[in-house]
Amino acid sequence: MKKTFWVTLVIAMVSFMSMGCMTSQLWEDKVTYTPYSETIDAFLLNAKNDETIFLGKKYHYIFDANPQFGYLLKHRENASITFNVSQGARFQAENDTLNARFSVTIDSKTIDQELQEWINDNHVSLNPKTKVYTIPISLKGKRYFSDRYVNEKAQQLSKEIYITVNEVKKEGSPVVVKILGTPIAVAADGVMFVVGMAIFIPVVIATSGH
Repeated sequence: MKKTFWVTLVIAMVSFMSMGCMTSQLWEDKVTYTPYSETIDAFLLNAKNDETIFLGKKYHYIFDANPQFGYLLKHRENASITFNVSQGARFQAENDTLNARFSVTIDSKTIDQELQEWINDNHVSLNPKTKVYTIPISLKGKRYFSDRYVNEKAQQLSKEIYITVNEVKKEGSPVVVKILGTPIAVAADGVMFVVGMAIFIPVVIATSGH
């Protein structure tokens, strides 16, 4: 009886240790980050649901709505707002998904009353030295292979914006998602739209990109 108990215990311990090794190996799968440079030709905004599109030369990036970012885009003509989508920004892609982090700054010295009220409601902090408000923005979305024709028909930015995207690759990962071609099309009158979905309008913003 005792012998059987100890044999069973040893087997259980070995099995547990083996599971631990396997779990550790799964967590320690090698992850590599391969950066690529992207040039943004234009921005589009869905006026209905605040989806944002970055038209890049390599990919088109369609981001889900972000309430704060959507509000700021609608007030993009305000001279106090700067969209820092290049400097200090972080873009990370894995398969067809993309996460973006950057900031929008607002100069308190030239702000209007409406924007000031929005800042107060959203509890945005002011840098006492620079007198600038900073709003961190996080976006999630999908990327699609670009279409040169779409980019050429889009309202171009006054200057190209350059970003760096870190592409995540996990060794041994069984998940491989095929990146599709852009769903953005151009109508005969030049209006851009996502096939089967809403119409997008061009967006021109003030940025700190070079």
